[in-house]
Amino acid sequence: MLTTGYVIGESDKAIALVRTCDVRPGVKPLWVPRSKILSSRELDTKSSRIETDKGTRIGTPVEVDIDESFLAKVGLA
Repeated sequence: MLTTGYVIGESDKAIALVRTCDVRPGVKPLWVPRSKILSSRELDTKSSRIETDKGTRIGTPVEVDIDESFLAKVGLA
C-alpha cells in the first residue's frame, strides 16, 4: 500500500513513520520493519515538526510502499 508520511526515527531494522493522515499532537509513530518496505522515496517538500508522544521530532516527508500483509497485521489495511 502506497502511503505518504514523515520519518521521525530510524533503527537498523525499522523506521518510525507517522502517516500524513495521523499527524496530530501526541501521535505514536508506526515502526515499520525495513523488510516490509517494498519501496520508498524522499519527497521534495519541506520537513515538518511532529508532536509525538515522546516529544517534538523533525519529520522527513516520504512516500512509502508497505507490504499489505504487515498493515493488515497491525490493523491498518
